[in-house]
Amino acid sequence: MHVENKVAIITGASSGLGKALAERLVSKGAKVILGDIDMKDGLRLANELNYGKKEEVAFFVQCDVTKYDQQAALFTAAQKHFGRVDIIANNAGIAENAPLWEDEKGIWKKVIDIDLSAVIEGTRLGIEALKKQKEGGVIINTASLAGLYPQPRTPVYSAAKFGVVGFTRSFKDFGDNIRVNAVAPSGDIARVTPQYGISVLGRTVAADKKKKAKL
Repeated sequence: MHVENKVAIITGASSGLGKALAERLVSKGAKVILGDIDMKDGLRLANELNYGKKEEVAFFVQCDVTKYDQQAALFTAAQKHFGRVDIIANNAGIAENAPLWEDEKGIWKKVIDIDLSAVIEGTRLGIEALKKQKEGGVIINTASLAGLYPQPRTPVYSAAKFGVVGFTRSFKDFGDNIRVNAVAPSGDIARVTPQYGISVLGRTVAADKKKKAKL
């Protein structure tokens, strides 16, 4: 997919994989709506991406993806600032930081809300927007190798990511020129570098000069 002049919405955009994706898309001529709960880093990234550009290429919207009205605001911003949306990256995610039996605060529920429920809502909103435009587009849901292979240390995170994988695969033959894909990163995604491989459902693509993953 050629991304020049395309408009992308990215959640979890202020750091890690989301930030790397935003930087990559802008470098290829796309425009981005940056959604993240972290206002400070989100605004900083938007300023960095816009620096030296003749026109605005990035706009930040503070977004708690568990608040569905805030997710909807990302699509409103895309239309207001750039007139369209072509790519939706449902990337925001967290993992539990304690064994399940010690989780008296119910953090596991937040993991499901952010890592699975918000992805479902983001996909719903994305399909709705793309169908209205009638020009097709791409939805990218961030899964994980933990969604392909169980992870004893983070069982709830693993369950959520398994859910993302199954949910995304259900759209394999969706039609309307809308593709719903998932990526399953390995390693520490907070330190995304070119040597990390990205596992795309159905095949694994090494991030080297000879192989490039297509959206």
